[in-house]
Amino acid sequence: MVCKCTQKSKSVVSNYLTMKSKDNSKILELQRVCKPYWDSLPNHPFIKSIQEEKLSISNFKEFYKQWGRVIGELILTIYSNTLSRFNAILLKYPDIQKMVVSHMVEELSHQDIDGVYMKTARALGISYDDVIESRVIPEMQAYLNWVVKLSYQGTFAELRASSYANEGCLSSVSTAIAPILMNAYGLKEKDLAYYTEHGPADKKHVQVNAEVISRLIELGLAEERPGYGMVYCAETICKTNVLMLDGAYRAFVLKKPL
Repeated sequence: MVCKCTQKSKSVVSNYLTMKSKDNSKILELQRVCKPYWDSLPNHPFIKSIQEEKLSISNFKEFYKQWGRVIGELILTIYSNTLSRFNAILLKYPDIQKMVVSHMVEELSHQDIDGVYMKTARALGISYDDVIESRVIPEMQAYLNWVVKLSYQGTFAELRASSYANEGCLSSVSTAIAPILMNAYGLKEKDLAYYTEHGPADKKHVQVNAEVISRLIELGLAEERPGYGMVYCAETICKTNVLMLDGAYRAFVLKKPL
């Protein structure tokens, strides 16, 4: 069974490299740091274990349920803090406001009870209450906690750089995993709406974040904290994506959770 979505994650990355903001040195630095993670995540042992039929569908369901709990809290926290902490910038620069709010609305609509996440959850026999009540593995919690901390303490530019990197990671994983899930578990493409519809949206959000960062740099508003900065925040979220999949591999494939 062949999925209509693109199966070669490297083509996703190549599109990132031709974005409008390619001449911005900071964006090029972010691309250089993030690209190895975007390229390598589709080959992570957790994803390979699905392809090799080493992960039962019941354990994949547990992973998906926990991921929904994490991403739901992540999205609500990022955007509630973005709107409250950076409202002066959003009010003064309507072009930035439009990009950020459009991104926010798309994320929230995909994650709500009627969104694409829950379409896939229901196809797997997972209810909304199952998702909300799930207790996540420590590595997933670490991923969430990094984003929550950054949303409270990071600068606007650091937060968008982290989002830029994270959206690239998630898009690469979605592109790779959709056809694998169809083959491994006999799921139909319509059952995998979260991966086949939200994955391309994540790809678009990489460019949106790059444009926001470029605009903040142009305006002299791209502040960076000592010891943090845009590149560090971007690479850290890439590393926590790897950490999260490492934890999923230990917990759901090896059955040796922390």
